[in-house]
Amino acid sequence: MEPVSLPDLLGTCGLAVLFALLLWVPGWCLTRAAGVRGWSALALAPGLTVALVAVATTVAQALGWRWGTAALPLLGVLTAVLTGLVVVLSRVPGSTASRLGGWRKTGGWLRGRNRPGDLARSHGPVLLAVLLTAVAWTTAYGWGAVSPRWPAQAFDAVFHLSAVAAVREGGDASLLGGLEALYQGQSVYYPTPWHAMVSLLPAGPVQATNAALLGTGALVWPSALAGMLTGVRDLLPGPGPVREWGVALTVLLGGTAIAFTMLLTSLAVWPYALSVVALPGVLLALHLLVPTRVLPVSPSVPGQDPGTQGSGPGLDRGPQCRSGPGVLPLVLLLVMCTVGAAAAHGVAVFSVMVLGAGWLPAVWRVATAGVRARVRATAVVVVAALGGLWAVRRPLGSVLGYSRPDGGWEGLVATLGQALADLPAYGTVWGWTSLLGLVTASLTLLGAWLAWRQPAARSWLRAWVAALLLTVMVGGPSWWGRQLGAPWYLQKARLVPLVLLPALVLAALACSHLLARVRTSRQRRFGGRDSGRLLARDGGRPGGRPGRPGGRRGSRRVLPGVAAAVLVVVLAGGRLPLQRDLVASVHDPEQVQYGTLVTAREIDFIQGASSLLPPDAVVVGPPSRGASMLWSLGGVHVVYPSRSRPSAHSAEHQLADAWPGLKKGTGSQEVCRLLRELGAFYLYTDYSRDAEGARHGQPPYRWDVGFAQVPLEDIELVASDGDYALWRITACD
Repeated sequence: MEPVSLPDLLGTCGLAVLFALLLWVPGWCLTRAAGVRGWSALALAPGLTVALVAVATTVAQALGWRWGTAALPLLGVLTAVLTGLVVVLSRVPGSTASRLGGWRKTGGWLRGRNRPGDLARSHGPVLLAVLLTAVAWTTAYGWGAVSPRWPAQAFDAVFHLSAVAAVREGGDASLLGGLEALYQGQSVYYPTPWHAMVSLLPAGPVQATNAALLGTGALVWPSALAGMLTGVRDLLPGPGPVREWGVALTVLLGGTAIAFTMLLTSLAVWPYALSVVALPGVLLALHLLVPTRVLPVSPSVPGQDPGTQGSGPGLDRGPQCRSGPGVLPLVLLLVMCTVGAAAAHGVAVFSVMVLGAGWLPAVWRVATAGVRARVRATAVVVVAALGGLWAVRRPLGSVLGYSRPDGGWEGLVATLGQALADLPAYGTVWGWTSLLGLVTASLTLLGAWLAWRQPAARSWLRAWVAALLLTVMVGGPSWWGRQLGAPWYLQKARLVPLVLLPALVLAALACSHLLARVRTSRQRRFGGRDSGRLLARDGGRPGGRPGRPGGRRGSRRVLPGVAAAVLVVVLAGGRLPLQRDLVASVHDPEQVQYGTLVTAREIDFIQGASSLLPPDAVVVGPPSRGASMLWSLGGVHVVYPSRSRPSAHSAEHQLADAWPGLKKGTGSQEVCRLLRELGAFYLYTDYSRDAEGARHGQPPYRWDVGFAQVPLEDIELVASDGDYALWRITACD
């Protein structure tokens, strides 16, 4: 194994920051205009940006503009137009800026109202958690990927790498036919915002993709979680500092979560991961649109700020959805975030339905406050549901008909444990550090109990239960209810991140509760009248006298920090080996868990030999032996850019079936006809039997097994290196 190149790693880190900025800046402009500040803006920004990218790619295609040239100007114009619209809506009397003052204060800060010292105290713990998460991700990536220029070798990764190459070369990143080069020339719908954004990075498809993965995991994901959790800080018990540390600890839990790490590594479902990144903004907007009036408990200590006890806020008076013109900016942000999540991957529509179920009872109680309103609302819901199901009956029937082997009755228990304890739900990567997920499970269950006692948090509890039930059903035996998970391809590893999002809010409740209990017990232990004044001061009430200086006061102030440091070492540090193994399971050619497509030597050969081919060369070869990688690694066109079987009746499909006839001499005319139609006159071969001693060898042939037969008498060598070679096909001369 070669040591990682520090210049390559630093360059990839710089590209990762650039990718994060691409995801943040356009959406941040919209949230800024709507009055959102700080971390909450970073939760909403990714979904908003993806929505803008989806519109921009469609406009560029309609106008015949190349995406690489028109991308930034189009995004700038769209961002400016929508920002102006949000500004106009925000200035309507009763606007969001004036009516949601608590939201702005909770989600971030207002310019000119807080001093730098106040910002550091109120946001320092969360910022520290995000930075530590970024360090953990970067360490795991640099440790496991070995080289930032090596491609991911999971099944779906081959398609996505070729898609980035296709967008760069063809200049079309539209969701409607932008990837026709990967579908045998057919114009089909496919979510392309991920590929559109990666193609803008100034690097080759492989390094740009690796940088985007690092930027998503190390920066965008933890920042989105920080925004969501900071936005629901009003639900957490304890004084201000305790809540901040509770949020910070939970960001550490979620930022290094295995459930999301697997989307970027083992599964390599990168567009879906982008849609998951947009979900915290959707849930935050739902939380703000359907608020709950919370009654604080009676303070038990003289001078204590309401809500500073470990028991948390008191009973609510029922949900009160915001209405009137002032809610329009927030509604617009919610709609755009949802559209952005769906544009990143269509299954996000179903993801929002599952998680949004937590807020349905609250919305329903408000919408059906009277008998007549209840009848009208019921009629509207029934008609809309029936009409919607009828309109999408064919694609919905196709999706629900998807099949995958079930997990049996024992799969119920295994899936429940994986979802609760954040254990790997896909692949063969495992380590003893996975058991650290028991800490996550304990905090989540404690938070669920606290949320049940606190009506204001029950929406998050219902969302968690809905996602957990669906995930467990998918991991269990076959029955009609299991098919509800068909939009996620009946793959529990895709559903576990949906369980994670509301679970993190429950974990934040538990962390704040425990920190508040520890703090309160220490104050009672020291006793004295100063404890009430200290609680009042920490809770943010004006007028409290500062306590006496001394060691006791200092220890009380650093106690949350000590607890945070312990969890950082145990959780973030303890998970590093497992995260490293997950990264290596797709990036390190010696450790790819389902078979190595291209070895390190083969990567160098492809990059060097590609220059020996003419610019219009098209290469045929088996995807199961790395032939598809020539496009993303060497910029050479290939007949098969992905590992999926070509569509029936296409020339690519016919060639795969007819190829063995070239060696046998029985079908050379048919093979030559297909090769001329495709313009493919070069062949790639890989004779290695075990991928140079890779741990899991090579993946088995699939539909491309015919290409294992090489007609040596009908080809001439162009270049070779050991078991790898490029040939010119002479049989058709």
